[in-house]
Parts: sequence; structure tokens; C-alpha cells
Amino acid sequence: MASANATGTSAQTPPDVSGVTEFKRDSLKHVDTKEKNPLPSQAIIDEEAIDSRIAVKDFDKGKLKHVQSAEKNVLPTAGDIRAEMMPESLPDRREVASFAKDKLKHVETTEKVALPTRDVIREEAVESRVEVKSFDRAAMTHVETREKNPLPTAGDIRAEMMPESLPDRSEVAAFAKDKLKHVETSEKVALPTAEIIKEEAIDSRAEVKCFDKASQLQHVDVHVKNPLPTAGDIRAEMMPESLPDRSEVAAFAKDKLKHVETSEKVALPTAEIIKEEAIDSRAEVKCFDKASQLQHVDVHVKNPLPTAGDIRAEMMPESLPDRSEVAAFAKDKLKHVETSEKVALPTAEIIKEEAIDSRAEVKCFDKASQLQHVDVHVKNPLPTAGDIRAEMMPDTLPDRSEVAAFAKDKLKHVETSEKGSLPTADLIKEEAIHSRAEVKTFDTSKLKHVETNA
Repeated sequence: MASANATGTSAQTPPDVSGVTEFKRDSLKHVDTKEKNPLPSQAIIDEEAIDSRIAVKDFDKGKLKHVQSAEKNVLPTAGDIRAEMMPESLPDRREVASFAKDKLKHVETTEKVALPTRDVIREEAVESRVEVKSFDRAAMTHVETREKNPLPTAGDIRAEMMPESLPDRSEVAAFAKDKLKHVETSEKVALPTAEIIKEEAIDSRAEVKCFDKASQLQHVDVHVKNPLPTAGDIRAEMMPESLPDRSEVAAFAKDKLKHVETSEKVALPTAEIIKEEAIDSRAEVKCFDKASQLQHVDVHVKNPLPTAGDIRAEMMPESLPDRSEVAAFAKDKLKHVETSEKVALPTAEIIKEEAIDSRAEVKCFDKASQLQHVDVHVKNPLPTAGDIRAEMMPDTLPDRSEVAAFAKDKLKHVETSEKGSLPTADLIKEEAIHSRAEVKTFDTSKLKHVETNA
């Protein structure tokens, strides 16, 4: 604790600047600053650019050696993936094939969690509305909301951002500006001029025109190391090693099946129920007494947003600098300076000239001598519609002779009834008339005035 108090006391006391005020400036010596790592000049940059282009033009490509790329990590084939996915030993399925199905017993499935019926849902809806209507709001108690963690004000933020002790700025105010010397700023890294950019563009087009594709380019054969699997490979990979025995399915007697009627457990409400609920809802809205059941609430803003004046006062410094010298400054001492753009964009004439040269190059291009015919071989062709259909077809088609011999006259006609019907146009029109009547007959004198304090 003692060390902490000592540290806090030393941080609050200002440093001793008596030695700075008594320092004699005439004892200082003039020193010329020498730049140890000077940046290259414009002439050196231009010379290096020319040397680089000459080195590229004079490079002998015949010194390059042909290198064969050897693939270290070969991707696994379809057979490798299938062998890796197969288990080491398959389970013994002989007992399953010799199992006697007549030993199984018939079991009736009972639904433990039954959904509520239509009558239960309707009864619960009526009871819910009765509870809402008979609820006594007088038994509710009034609660005042207190904010435990208020936001800091503008003054708190400003006091927190201020340092504990301000530096001594008396020497800055008494500094003599006439002792300063004028220094000319020289730009060490100069950008290329418009003439250099134009010259480089002409040289680049000359290199493109003089490029010999026949002697400097070599033919390369592309070999696909990992070809994509074909439709047959995918089908063979997806097929199991041994197909299950389906002889019992073909010999199954369909007459042993029993007819089952499907009953819908969750029935949607009918149109009459929806209309009755809509009428009850409008009756509740009409009977609602706003004068006795609504209470007046005063809104108080605990943390108001700062105004424009508060923000401006917070951003202003405590003491403004002395601007008397700015007002008394003589503008006639200033010199006129012409601004020169170092990176000049090409003019309309240069763009037009380049477009003419480009069209001339395109017209003079000899397709017969400079272009070579290339045969394209598709290594992995996409499967056709026939391949896809053959892949999706099973190995053996089921026996459809019973379907052809089926008697359609045994089928019964069934009428489809829509359980959740939408309201009709007459019902929508009737509700709109009731809504406009309620708005017209509403007594606005029952409303109370509410003052909002910001």
C-alpha cells in the first residue's frame, strides 16, 4: 500500500523543467544532415527499366531443360475405395435365412401419446376465452422500474478522457518563429512522365508483333493422371457384392392383407367454427371498455441522448489557441505555385491512335500461318440420357402381370373435402363493413392525453 501511494504522488507532481529554461541555445553547433540510404533518381529508374527489357529480349530459351512432373500422392481408384470401406470379416447370415417366420406373434400397435380431438380443442378454446374475460386486473400490483447501471453522461466521458496533469506549454507560446529557416521539399521518388509511359507502350506492342510463336512455343501433351469414374464404375461401386433373396416377395399372397381405414387424428376447424370464432372476437373488441381497463402511463427517459450543443461543447478544447497572428498575416507574401500532374492520363488522340494500331494488327493477323489446328479429346464425357436411364434401372424388373389383370371396377369413388376452407368474398365484405362501423361509432372522448418527456 505504501509503494502504491508513493507512485500515485510521484505521478501527480510535474517534472522539473528548470534545466530546460536555463539552457543556452548559442552553445549548439550547426550539423548538416547526410542521407545514408538515398533513393534512386529518375534517370537510374529509367536506365534499370531499359536494361530489364533488354535482358528479357536477349534471353535464350534454348538453355531451359524439359522437366517431367512426377505425381507423388496418387489418388485412390474406385476399387481401392471399395476395398477400404469393406469390413475385414462379414457376419454370418445363415441363421437369418433358416429362421422360421411362423414362430413370430402378431402384436397390435397402441399409440401412447394420442393427439387431442376436435371437440377437446374447441372446448379448450372456449375455456381460454372465458378465463381472459373474467380476469381481475385490480389484483395486479404496480411496479416501478429502476435502472441499476445508468449510462455515463457527456461530462463523465470528458472527465475520464482528460489526463491527470497537463504538460507545460509556456515555452511554446514564447517560441520565436523568426529563427526558423525556409526548407524546399524535394520529391525523391518521381513518377514516370507521359512521354516515358507512351514509349513503354510502343515498345510493348513492338515485342508482341515480333513474337515468333512457331519457334518459341512448344507443343505440350496433357495426360490425365486421375480420370473421373464413368457411369459403369459408379454403378458397380454402388452395387452390393451379393443381392438379397427376393423369391419370397414374388410368392407373397396379397389376399392375406387386411383393409385399413385411415383416420385423421388432427382435424382442422371447419368453416362454421372459424366464422363463430371471428364473431366472438369482434364481440370482445366491441365490449372492451378502454376507460376503465386502461391506465395512464407517464414515460420518463432516464438516459437522454446528447444534443448538438452538448456534442459541440464536448469536442471543444478547454483553451483555444491564439489566432491573432493568423488575422494579421500578410497574404501578399505568398507565392503563386502551378500544380503539375505527375501521372498524366492518355489524351483522346493517344487513345484513338492506339485503337487504330490495334485494329490494324487484327486485320494484318495471318490465321493460316500463325494458328495451329488442335484436336480436342474429351477424356471424361458426360453421361447421355440413355446412360443415366440404364444406370437408374434395376437389374430385374418386378412382375407387373397382376397390375395388368387388375379389375378397376372394384375401386370406389371418393369425394375429396377440403378441411381448412378460406373465408369467402361475402364473409370478407361483411367483416369490412363491421370494422368500418366500429371505427365510425368509436367515442374519441374516452381517450386520455399522454405527455412524453424526452
